[in-house]
Amino acid sequence: MIALATNEKSVFNIPLRNGDRLNADEFCRRWDFTPNLRHAELIGGQVFLNPPISAGAHGRPHGNILVLLGIYAAGTPGTEMISESSVHFGPQDLPQPDALLRIREESGGSSHFKGDELYGPPELIVEVAASSAAYDLFQKKQTYFEQSVQEYLVWVVYEQKFIWFERRETQYVPRSFGRSTILKSEVFPGLWLDTRALLAHDAKKAQHTLQKGLDSPEHAEFVKRLKSQARKKKRNSS
Repeated sequence: MIALATNEKSVFNIPLRNGDRLNADEFCRRWDFTPNLRHAELIGGQVFLNPPISAGAHGRPHGNILVLLGIYAAGTPGTEMISESSVHFGPQDLPQPDALLRIREESGGSSHFKGDELYGPPELIVEVAASSAAYDLFQKKQTYFEQSVQEYLVWVVYEQKFIWFERRETQYVPRSFGRSTILKSEVFPGLWLDTRALLAHDAKKAQHTLQKGLDSPEHAEFVKRLKSQARKKKRNSS
């Protein structure tokens, strides 16, 4: 009995290793035995451990996106921005998106909290990828599609481009914005991202463009819908 308990425990004392094939429960247990671990993901049952990230290739663009999503969420009651946190999708998928924007469950969103953990698909996920060879554009993209994430934005840093995927019936399709340098979300009206300003690290201009979106009639109508949905859900639950 004692020997069995010792052997059982030793299985879960193994730290996470890149490429391991695990389920979500074992992934979470092994995380606790991996020292100094900051960023790890389970995608399609496979473990991905990211190496240390650089300020220019990831930290700075990531920070710029977080600021804009945070401003949008602050100006849009019923929405929420979350950064670098695990999202429980199922037994084979526990990604840790760079950023996400969600409609809160009380306002009709598709994700929800159980305790401190987030479950289900947020409406928008944003990833910062060094190049178009990154797994953000392959394994993670497929997982996000299968889990019904409605919009998926990837900032490909070294190639200085943005790819905004919209969910269609059988696959993600990159949205065409024509010659415009401003990306506009359909799920989050008023979320206007000025790509020229972001590439130039011009935070003031990027925030100015976003503010125009927040001042737009479509954003005001969206806020009304969210408030109406929250009131309706509160009435139904009382």
